Amino acid sequence: MAATQRCRLPGQGRRQAWTGAKEIPADYTFAAVPYAVGYAPESALYAYSSSADGAPVYNTFSGEGWSGWQPYDAAWTASSTPNAYVYNDAMHVVYTSNDKHAYYSQYGAEGWSEGWEDLGANYGYDTQQYEYAGGLYLTYTGEDGSVYYRTFDGGGTVEPTPTPKVKY
Repeated sequence: MAATQRCRLPGQGRRQAWTGAKEIPADYTFAAVPYAVGYAPESALYAYSSSADGAPVYNTFSGEGWSGWQPYDAAWTASSTPNAYVYNDAMHVVYTSNDKHAYYSQYGAEGWSEGWEDLGANYGYDTQQYEYAGGLYLTYTGEDGSVYYRTFDGGGTVEPTPTPKVKY
């Protein structure tokens, strides 16, 4: 006879895993959900978002407190949730803009790369980055409804490749 397992309802016999919400101070409101990533070389947490007027912004947490939201110098307007990923001891940050382009920059031992690299058009939504088989990948859905991926070759990103169409 199989043992019977009892289901636990939330809050029964376990302490809550999350603390209460704490506001990250800001002088303005936001248009996008923030995205945060830990950066080990500095033992810091970096949070990225965009202000209500579309300015790309970031904030760092050192374990003691937040540095304060700072805007990036950008000639474009952010339109959705940014994405950041740590790969090869560098933080790779991508924002999509209201002109459906994506913009990329990285932060490492030498500081921020110079300016934002325009990754081209056809970005319908926010992007996702991940590491696979020793490489850094960027995926996104284009305005045309296809899913694309790009790979990072260490000196920049390579041209997007559409994923195969699947008929259901």
